[in-house]
Amino acid sequence: MLPSGAKSISDASALVYDVFAKAAWRISPKHDISLSVFNSLDTYKYLYESDSEEHMRWNNLVLNLKHKARTDGPWFFDNGLSFNSFSSRQAALKILSETENNLAIGSDIKELILQTTAKRQLGMYSEFQAGFKTRYARFNPGSSSRISGGLLMHQESPAVGDVYYSSTNTLHAQLAYMNTNHLEMRAAVRANLYLADAERVGDWKARFDPEVSLLARWYPVNWFGIEGTFDWLSQYYHTLEGVPLGWSLDMMMPNVYRKNPDNCMVAFSFLSVNTGFPSEDTKRR
Repeated sequence: MLPSGAKSISDASALVYDVFAKAAWRISPKHDISLSVFNSLDTYKYLYESDSEEHMRWNNLVLNLKHKARTDGPWFFDNGLSFNSFSSRQAALKILSETENNLAIGSDIKELILQTTAKRQLGMYSEFQAGFKTRYARFNPGSSSRISGGLLMHQESPAVGDVYYSSTNTLHAQLAYMNTNHLEMRAAVRANLYLADAERVGDWKARFDPEVSLLARWYPVNWFGIEGTFDWLSQYYHTLEGVPLGWSLDMMMPNVYRKNPDNCMVAFSFLSVNTGFPSEDTKRR
């Protein structure tokens, strides 16, 4: 697609892999646990023309421990503990005005999440669920360092390496009605206690945010449907794409000091299907 640009690239190399594993154990007819791990790595290196060596790297690690429990009554419980670590790096070794200029920029986030949800059926078509979720995150966006020897090594720089912390604690509840023939409705409420701090400031800020989500989907006939949604949400993470300009970095930032992170969204759409109302299994997914 870009023959002139491709001629300027040489000595290209890459290492890409994805690894996934999961173990599950049915302790008893009422208790199941599972542990899964996922790791991915994407690294690239190439020479651009004769005076620029480029490096790029993305890495992700996810650990997920789940526990499912059933009672003698109508209640089901889903419990989980998970850890996620994501990092992205980019580096360039350039010769500018006969002077070597080496720079690496990296961004990473580490998250630890604990959650539990209780569910029960309310008659044939209705379901109620409620639970608690807490998330602790450490952000390090846009840290830089000088590099040497063509290695994509990342070290925090006091000048631009800012570390942020946040904790999101949520109580949530949802009531759902699903008539398998024509109608589906859901109403959800959440109460968030959000805390955030920048390491250089050392002053944790706390705020409370309610959230609401409503959905209604109606199929008057098997091949046509109408859907409407309303969401009042709070956004605590922001993704800055392509920063710095011209680099392939996405930096994730927490909402530390902004007073009003609320977002209101309303959607209305028409649905057309050929196979009738979605199956029960499809709707639950």
